[in-house]
Order: sequence, then structure tokens, then C-alpha cells
Amino acid sequence: MKISEVYIKGFRNFKDAKLNFNNHTAIMGLNDIGKTNLIYAIRLLLDKNISEAEMELTEADFFVYEETNNIEIVIKFDEVTEDFVLAKLREFVSDNGVIYLKYTTSKNDNRFKLFIGSSLDLLEEIQGRYYLKAFNLKYVGSSRNLSSFIQREKKALIDKYQYHKASDYI
Repeated sequence: MKISEVYIKGFRNFKDAKLNFNNHTAIMGLNDIGKTNLIYAIRLLLDKNISEAEMELTEADFFVYEETNNIEIVIKFDEVTEDFVLAKLREFVSDNGVIYLKYTTSKNDNRFKLFIGSSLDLLEEIQGRYYLKAFNLKYVGSSRNLSSFIQREKKALIDKYQYHKASDYI
């Protein structure tokens, strides 16, 4: 499974942008051009550490250069073939392995809406982000010390395994 497209409209410094991702996409650029805003837009849909309250955006999150009343973020995934994703979300995956997630909100009604579907024409509104369990993604903030992050994750997994192993004997 891979992200192939991200569409952002009305969010921070994105008026109306479609970004295509390849197998190896690097996000680079000068300061204040939107790299962090792009990552945050993706995180709104995919990061389980962002709370429901944080998903209700403020006026500062709307397009900054002219009056905008709506925000729309769409992520397209290609090559969705993972068994654990298909087991939970099969009804939303197209025959050629495509799935879309969409986030919308407006200034008039600060509540956000989420949609999922096999195409833009077949998006269905959903309640909650239950799809995150199927995707099982984890946001890793920028870190110059990746090996330290990997060591911490490895230790957490070993500790979790040892805890469950020990609880078998209780």
C-alpha cells in the first residue's frame, strides 16, 4: 500500500493543490513553503495520535491569502493488497487496489467529516477513524537520530513481549 496522491484545498498555505507521490518521494524546499503543512494535512487523516478535538481546526488553519470557508484533504492509496487492510476495509477497496480517504470541514460548521471509498465518486461518510486500526501506521517526527528511534521501538516491543510472556505464568 502506498500513498499515490494528496489533494489539499483551502488548508493553510494550500489554495488548491494536487501532489503526486512516486515510489520514492522526498519532500524538500525552502522555509515557509508548506512542507510541514503538507505533513500535517496527511496526519489529520492518518495519525492516531491526533485527537478528535485537534481535528476540529481553527480559523488559522484555513487558507491564509484569501477568504476561504472550506477545507478538503483527500489521500489516494494505490496497491492496497495487505490482508489485514482488506479484512477490515474490503468494501472500500477497488478491484485494482485503490482506496480514498477524505477530510472536510468548514468555518460555518466547525465539525469535521470523514469519508472513505474506492473512488472519488463512491465516497461514503464514516463516523470515527476506525480505518486507522487496519492501516496500523505510526507517525515518526523528524529526527536526525533514526537509529536511536529504532532502538527505542525495539526495546518497547521486547518489553511488551516479555510482559505478555510473564503474564502467561500468572
